[in-house]
Amino acid sequence: MDKDTNSLGMAKMETKAKQYYATYEKHMDLLMNESTLSKIRPVDSYDVWALGQQFETFDMMKDMYEANGSISQLGPIPKIVYDVLTVEYGTQVLPHICNIQPIEDQKGVVYFMNLKSANTVTKGNVTPGEVLEDVQTGIVTPEAWAGNTVTNEIGAVVPTPSITPNFNFTCANIPLRGSMKITLQGSPAIYCIDNEDGTLIGAGVYGTIDYDNGDIVLHFAANPPQAMNIYATYNINYEAATDIPTVQAFLDSTLVEAQVYALKTTLGMLENFGFQRRFGISAEEMMSRNLISEVNIEVAGDVIKNLYANVQGSTTYDNAVSGSESYYEHKQNFKDAMAQAEEVIIGNAGRGMISTMIAGRKACGLIKTLPGFVLMADGQQFGAHVFGTLDGVTVVRVPETAVLPTNKVVCLHKGNTPFETAAVYAPFMPLTVTSLIPLAPNPLQQMRAAAVWAANKVLIKNFITQIEITHI
Repeated sequence: MDKDTNSLGMAKMETKAKQYYATYEKHMDLLMNESTLSKIRPVDSYDVWALGQQFETFDMMKDMYEANGSISQLGPIPKIVYDVLTVEYGTQVLPHICNIQPIEDQKGVVYFMNLKSANTVTKGNVTPGEVLEDVQTGIVTPEAWAGNTVTNEIGAVVPTPSITPNFNFTCANIPLRGSMKITLQGSPAIYCIDNEDGTLIGAGVYGTIDYDNGDIVLHFAANPPQAMNIYATYNINYEAATDIPTVQAFLDSTLVEAQVYALKTTLGMLENFGFQRRFGISAEEMMSRNLISEVNIEVAGDVIKNLYANVQGSTTYDNAVSGSESYYEHKQNFKDAMAQAEEVIIGNAGRGMISTMIAGRKACGLIKTLPGFVLMADGQQFGAHVFGTLDGVTVVRVPETAVLPTNKVVCLHKGNTPFETAAVYAPFMPLTVTSLIPLAPNPLQQMRAAAVWAANKVLIKNFITQIEITHI
């Protein structure tokens, strides 16, 4: 995907986000001003687009049910679905640990950002179309690419034995600026230099240079005695050039396949009546909330387990105190471990910083006591949840050891654009809850189901590393 396509895609997303905001203004305002997400970072146009996509998908599904006369199967969900999806997006851990990219098919395409050369010729150590920043495989540090000096470009090869003292070649990068130097491989090195008037002069060799088309003509006083390369070092006249080296960001892509997460629960009609009569609370509504919560817990757990399975490199923090320092002083060293883990990400991906830490419960017990920690959880959450922030880094707490060991901290880089993230969550069908359905053979038993159809995938392993805490 080229630069123009990228720009068009981003512009389309911005336009669509504005449309979604106008259509679903109430819920977008809730996301922007009242959600947990908004208390950690500003809600941006991509968030509006991602949530709006899910609203739009549900609207399409509702229209489909209405058209075939089965809208009653959705029960009360059409009335509350925007609330449910907004709360889900604004309070769940997914926006903090991955990118949310809704897909339009069960097998869909998701995107991430890379950087490549858009040159048509090789310059320095960069070849045409070479990916310079691939966060999956590493980076290429350009040499003699942006600069206008070309060093030791092979112009011609002298055969053995040489049968001619004359050699012609054309420089690969034009026009030239008048700073040519010709060097021959071997000992002693023979060279000539640009005389700034279109001629080359030197010891035992002379020639001419055409600054516009890069043509070089060399004449040696005697045939070179051995095989060697003829090297040209020169400056390009960037002001007169038709173009200069070009770097281009582009969206790379990969295919994901959505899977279904579905749960059901049962409730007795008499039980629901008794609960409502005695406590004034609808057991039916509680059942819906529990279904939604359990589906979300499993989805988030799968993403976290996938991230943990793909960590690259590990940093160790020893929680045991040694020497004369106090435990209070010692535990501040955990921030040094964070800095080291961040260096691992930079070394692997070429860029990045820790924006989110997913931590086991014992690790969170340590993090909570550190200066700079801001608690955001109230202890009522089930499953992985936003625990707080440490010096601006979001901390997600994972209670279950089956998802993440208690002493592990998964460190993630999530960039400023929606396409720089370690993993992606791609909903095809948003979270949906059915109406109460009589459960055969006993009509006094009722059933409700919840389902979401979505994919998750690790895109960029180099944005993931871990801290292991020992003696905790």
